[in-house]
Amino acid sequence: MSRLAPAAYRALLSIAPRRLRRRYGPDMVAVFADALADAADAGARAVAVAWLRAFADLLSARIREPIDRRDPSPGPAEREVVMLSTDLRYTFRWLGREKFSTSLVVGMLALGIAANVVVFSLVDGLFLRPFPFRQPERLVYINETAPRWNLDVVGVNYPDFVQWRQHVTLFDAIAAWDEVSFNVSDGNTAERIDGATVTYDFPIALGIAPVRGRMFTPEEDRPKAPPVVLIGQALWRQRYSSDPNVLGRTLRLNGVAHEIIGVLPKAAEFPARIQLWVPLAGDPAQPGQSYGLSGVGRLKPGVSAEDGEKDLLRAHQAIWEARDKEKIVSPYAHPLRQEFARNFKAQARALLVATSILMIVACANVASVMLARALARRREIAIRLAVGASRARLAQQLLVENLVLSALGGTVGLLLGMWALRALVAAAGDQVPPWATFTLDWRIAVFTVLLAVATALLFGWAPAFHAIRGSLRGALHEAGTGTTATPGARRTLSFLVGAEFALAAILLVCGGLLLRAYDRVQRVDPGFRLERVLTFSLSLPQATYSCRRTTAPCSRGPWDSCCCSRQEPTRCPPGTRRGSIR
Repeated sequence: MSRLAPAAYRALLSIAPRRLRRRYGPDMVAVFADALADAADAGARAVAVAWLRAFADLLSARIREPIDRRDPSPGPAEREVVMLSTDLRYTFRWLGREKFSTSLVVGMLALGIAANVVVFSLVDGLFLRPFPFRQPERLVYINETAPRWNLDVVGVNYPDFVQWRQHVTLFDAIAAWDEVSFNVSDGNTAERIDGATVTYDFPIALGIAPVRGRMFTPEEDRPKAPPVVLIGQALWRQRYSSDPNVLGRTLRLNGVAHEIIGVLPKAAEFPARIQLWVPLAGDPAQPGQSYGLSGVGRLKPGVSAEDGEKDLLRAHQAIWEARDKEKIVSPYAHPLRQEFARNFKAQARALLVATSILMIVACANVASVMLARALARRREIAIRLAVGASRARLAQQLLVENLVLSALGGTVGLLLGMWALRALVAAAGDQVPPWATFTLDWRIAVFTVLLAVATALLFGWAPAFHAIRGSLRGALHEAGTGTTATPGARRTLSFLVGAEFALAAILLVCGGLLLRAYDRVQRVDPGFRLERVLTFSLSLPQATYSCRRTTAPCSRGPWDSCCCSRQEPTRCPPGTRRGSIR
């Protein structure tokens, strides 16, 4: 082992600078051999510490090695010394001496970065993060529209869906669902749980598989089929403690016993917090069916949403010829993400603009502070120029200071932003769409790093520009006479302050207008007294209470029992579901 140690150390010497190896290589090997021999007497731990210390010393020597560069400025060539570790040590000492201004700068950057982190996290969760399904870019939302009745969305009629499923060619699968709530009981406890009635191919279209058991079969998705149910992973864990023998148990839904045949993963809770699923069991031959369903389709590879919509229109042609000759109702297909996120686009744009302006204001404010600090350091800068420091060397030092400040502000801003995001999501409650996920991931981390670097460039240009411009004689004259600032520096400072006030005024005015509009909305007179008035809805299970039906065609208002059995594509009033009694 004693023969291999010197050879291994010589190989380790390749880390050290070449000049150091040529000059002191043999002596370093001899000194290390003596240190290793002493460490061997103390045990294996001391030997390991000796090797680690030798590696750290060689690596430190490599980092401290001067790097020769040419000054691009005119004049005689000059050797530049770039020592990052020295710049960092000087920066931290200088920032430690200026605790108040450093805290002020870091605080302003942290607030601006935190606001941008919050908004970017919201945008990421709503628009960028993919849905938790296999190849989500192939998923489209399917529904029907009636422009003649000024209805953008009327819902899917089950006979129409059956026609599409039989004749489309550009889809791997299409499915329909309807969100409902169930009175759930297992014999011991009862509660109201959100669920959905789905066609048998709903999990196939989404590309999910049960974690236990199986999915519905086509035979179970027919009228009068044996009642079965799929439960969600959360319900399985909460009610059955993740019991693997849950399959085959009975769960009473609205008073009807259903057999549990499978457990679906968390991804299946889309688009709301669905906890259980039963077959839709639709009958395409039944008259007077409701336009109350929603559809989802999985396109074939390489097929766009526009081509999928054309395929639906082609499959719908027979319906127009048979019972809708005026072509009042027609299907459409939109990308799934676009359909569910479209209601948040305006808010997201407004927040992005506001936080961008806030970040620019923060950068202008920090640039003003840094410029004032640079002007206060003009004596130091002049002396360093006089003793031989180049302007590029000074600019490098200022750049390191800006990067350190940005890194500190970015770190504090990221922590503050994630805390604010969690508080915002918790305060929003049910206003947050259940399909959106707001967590820290690589997108937010990369965004924070890029934002920190961008802020360093934004607020660092003014101090660096005024530090390296001008002649050495002028810098020494300014340092000796004690003048406050050059006319150029004063103009730059005035511009930054003016821009900051202008942008802040824009934010203040826009924020005041939004608050005023919100206050007016809150004070709208509904036409009746609101004191001591409560509202509630009551959904009765069809197994016990049958819906009151109407023989006349449904009117498009006022709303009545047509909500139980609608014969035209009209929508239920807010707060009601298909099949509820008004």
